[in-house]
Amino acid sequence: MRFLLKISIITILLAPTFILAQINYVPLAPIPDYVDPGSVNLTGYLQSMYKFGVALAGILAVLMLVWGGFKYTTSEAIAGKEGGKEIIQNVVWGGAIVLGSFLLLYTINPKLIDVGLAIQDLKPVKKAPSFGDLAKTYDKILSDRFIAIGQTSKETRKEYEKLLAQAEELEKNGDKEGAKQLRTNAENKRQQQASINEVERGMLSMLDAAKSKPPTTPQEEDAAIAKIRNIADDEVKEILKAQNKTNIAQSPEAQAVQAYLDSQIPFIKKSFGDAKKIDSERKKVEEGKRDLQLGGGT
Repeated sequence: MRFLLKISIITILLAPTFILAQINYVPLAPIPDYVDPGSVNLTGYLQSMYKFGVALAGILAVLMLVWGGFKYTTSEAIAGKEGGKEIIQNVVWGGAIVLGSFLLLYTINPKLIDVGLAIQDLKPVKKAPSFGDLAKTYDKILSDRFIAIGQTSKETRKEYEKLLAQAEELEKNGDKEGAKQLRTNAENKRQQQASINEVERGMLSMLDAAKSKPPTTPQEEDAAIAKIRNIADDEVKEILKAQNKTNIAQSPEAQAVQAYLDSQIPFIKKSFGDAKKIDSERKKVEEGKRDLQLGGGT
C-alpha cells in the first residue's frame, strides 16, 4: 500500500511541471496510450506520465481494496483484521491524494485534466490596464511636463543672467557693440523659451481638461489644436514686435516657437486618444455602480 501512496505523491509533485515544461524531449521509453513518442516534448511526456500514474493508482487501489477486504473478512485473528483494516485505510488515503491532485489541476485550469491536455496552448493571463491605471499614467505624463516647464524656466534664467554678466565684462573692456549684441541675443533666447513654455502650458491645460471631456470627433480635435495654434501665433507676434520685425522668416526665435508646436501635434493627438479611453472606462464604471444601486434597491 505504501507503493500506492508513493505513486500518488509523485503524481502531485509532477503536476506543476506540466505547466512549466515547454522544451523538446525525446523519451527513452514509450508510455502506454501516447501516440508518436518520437516527436513528443517534455510537456506531453509528463502529461502521459500523469495519466498513466492516475490509471495505475486506480487499478492498484481496487486490487488493494479487495485484498484488504479479503484479509479483514477471512482472518479470525485480531492482528489479521487490523492488517486488513490498515490496508483499506491506506487505499482511502491514497485515493484521496490522487483525487486531490485531480481537483488541484482542475482548479488551476480545467484544460490540465482534459483528454488532450493541450498545455502548450495555454497563454499567460495578461492584466488589461484598468481605468485607474490609465488615468494615473495620463496624469503623471502631464504632471512631469508641468514640472519640466519650471525646471526649464530656472535653467533659462540662469543662462540669461550668465550672458548679461558676460555683456557687462565686454562693456567694461570697451567692447560696447559686442556687449549690446550679447544682450540682444540673451533677450531673444529668454523670450523664445518663455514663449515655448507658454505654448506648453496652454497645451497641457487643454489636455488636462480633455481627460474629463475629450473631443469626440476629428472636427473637435482640430478645433482644440487650433486654440493652441492661436496661443503660438500670439507668442510669435510678441517676439516679432520685440525684435521690430514683421515676418516670421526674419526671426529664428519665432520659427523655433512654431516648430515646437508642430513637433507636439502627434503627442496631442495621442493624448486625445488616451483621454477618450479614460472617459469611456470611467463611464463604464459609473454605469456599473448605477446598476448595482438599482439592483440593490429592488
